[in-house]
Amino acid sequence: MGVAIGGEYTIGAPLLSEYAPRQGRGVAALLVYSFTAVAGVTAGCLVVDRIGRRKLLIPPCWITAVCLALVAVWPSSTPVIVVGFLFFIFLNAASSALTAVYPLEVFPTSLRTTGVGFATAMSRVGAAVGTFLLPMGLDRFGAEFVLLVGAGVLALGGLVSRFLVPETTDLDLARAARAAREGAV
Repeated sequence: MGVAIGGEYTIGAPLLSEYAPRQGRGVAALLVYSFTAVAGVTAGCLVVDRIGRRKLLIPPCWITAVCLALVAVWPSSTPVIVVGFLFFIFLNAASSALTAVYPLEVFPTSLRTTGVGFATAMSRVGAAVGTFLLPMGLDRFGAEFVLLVGAGVLALGGLVSRFLVPETTDLDLARAARAAREGAV
């Protein structure tokens, strides 16, 4: 849960500082942000086995892409910003519940620890690169451009996941790894 909330904060804090009113409401905005992220992670953990991995991964990619795009297109509309960011935060945090189960299920037993380690390392590399590039992107191109890039990355992730990610819910680890290896969707 800490990783997901940390990642959410890394992305959200600079964007919140860009959009949050400058009248002493920054702390309140960060509290709402944090509680929304915690609610999202909690909801994700509660539903991951009920609705399935693909349903917790793919639709949130598309919905969060739309949320970020709407905020980028209507940056002066406070309701769009608030609702867009809250949906983004909640769904992105909910999807992070998959990081505890999905890598274990899609790698075969002989590669499971290496695969999980590799997936974890790549997520850290991505977080580090994003943390490094986000402030530069905000300074050089502005929040709207950064949000549109984020929306594009999420849409690409949804598209790739739609075709490559297997459903592993209710499968034992051996069958889940076999389904992933065979590309069963």
